[in-house]
Amino acid sequence: MSGIKPPIVPEQPVPVVSSDAIKRVLATCKGKGFVARRDEAIIRVFYDTGVRLSEILVDVEAFDLNTDTVGVLGKGRKLRTVPFSATTGR
Repeated sequence: MSGIKPPIVPEQPVPVVSSDAIKRVLATCKGKGFVARRDEAIIRVFYDTGVRLSEILVDVEAFDLNTDTVGVLGKGRKLRTVPFSATTGR
């Protein structure tokens, strides 16, 4: 352990978006049209999974609506599966 450097801790913690702010953003996506539903789904996937923009696979086949999971390509190009809520799946 003596040769291992300690992790770098940022001075300021990363700000977390409040659930109130998320509700307001989702309210702007209300509607039955394709664009409104698409926008709501995108926001919900990011909110539910916490993945980075660069990690989401753009392929629709990455989503498994039977298990409410999506495949993401993370650091080191490692594929992993992350769950999302049933509301997002709908």
